[in-house]
Amino acid sequence: MSELLKHLLFFVFISNSTFCFSQQTTIDSLLNLIKKEKADTNKVKHLNDVAWELMESNPDSAITYANEALLLAKKLNWEKAYGETLRNLGTCNFLKADYPKALDFYLKALNVDEKIINKKGMASDLANIGLVYKNQDEYEKAITYYQKALKIDEEIGSKKGMAADLGNIGTAYKSLKNYSKALEHHQKALLIYQELKNKRGMAINYGSIGNIYKSTAEYDKALENYLSSLKLYEELDNKNGIVINLTNIGFVYTKQKKFKEGEAFLLKALQISSEIGLTKQTMEAEENLSELYTQSRKFELALAHYKNAMILKDSLFNEEKNNELVRKEMTFEFEKKEAVAKAEQDKKDIIAKEALKQKEKERNYFIIGFSLLAIFAFILFRGYKQKQRANELITFQKQLLEQKQKEIIDSIEYAKRIQLSILPNENYIHKNIKRLNKKA
Repeated sequence: MSELLKHLLFFVFISNSTFCFSQQTTIDSLLNLIKKEKADTNKVKHLNDVAWELMESNPDSAITYANEALLLAKKLNWEKAYGETLRNLGTCNFLKADYPKALDFYLKALNVDEKIINKKGMASDLANIGLVYKNQDEYEKAITYYQKALKIDEEIGSKKGMAADLGNIGTAYKSLKNYSKALEHHQKALLIYQELKNKRGMAINYGSIGNIYKSTAEYDKALENYLSSLKLYEELDNKNGIVINLTNIGFVYTKQKKFKEGEAFLLKALQISSEIGLTKQTMEAEENLSELYTQSRKFELALAHYKNAMILKDSLFNEEKNNELVRKEMTFEFEKKEAVAKAEQDKKDIIAKEALKQKEKERNYFIIGFSLLAIFAFILFRGYKQKQRANELITFQKQLLEQKQKEIIDSIEYAKRIQLSILPNENYIHKNIKRLNKKA
């Protein structure tokens, strides 16, 4: 076995206990805070944090804490946290494969987030509804919801949300066997997760890219991506991710006729999946081991693992039949809820359209009123100006008349002065008349 393989397998052994201890420490710390805290917003937040930590390992306990958070958020009238808790409850039920309940919670969360215009929450809700569709194998519908979520995440600049949406779209395209579009979206998602240094996101997309290359029989590229994904999942101690990548690596080595390396990875995958009760992953490990031993001509071992795989497949078949009934029920419930949601949206659209018409009427009335007022003001202003000009003309004519009268008076006065200066005065005439009378 190569040094790289020894190192990877050794890391799988030692990382499990370390991460479990770390996770339990986090949960214990949160639970201690919850015991001491008052019934306030901090308690809601920490209850949701505990639910999130327990979600994958113990969804039933996660639901208990999330329900407590939901009641407290409602009591505090904290709508944003209420919507977030509904979303967490949806995810808990989704992980339990209770899709009708998951869908119900996601739709309720979307309704709350739309009401308070929480776009980040709306994007998450839409993406989660897309996941529900994906699990019904309705990939085109899933892509539609993922793209709606992506549009909102781009609008608000949420890189983490954008990366998740791109990865979801890529997964749906792979299911539709559109490998070029699938690869394009996963590579875009990976770049964002690398920028964010988000190990879980990187691990998921490395694994998804590996799956695409496996589907196109490009095994060297597939192996490279699976090993990158495995390393990150080991650092995170995500057992489900570890098992899936160990099995995929074993499959690739089998295809490359590297049976010793493939056996090591598949046996490790079988051990971990059996320990934690991952039935589907255990079956896949058994099937791959049977194929590996068949190709390496170890027929007794091949038969033993084949029988184990068939027993698990029967168990999964019965479980799948139950899930099929659940999916049918979920489809009916979803279509019913979707019809109600559409009717409500149509009603909102009609109200919005009527409101728009009313606003347009009000705007038109305002324009008409303002125009009439402007015309009336113009007429008044013009009349005022005409009256002002008439008054100015009268004033001018009056001043002109007064000026002419003054000139006439001045002329008369001037003539009188000349006359007086030429003619003898009245006393002189009287004296001369008296003098002449005496002489006569």
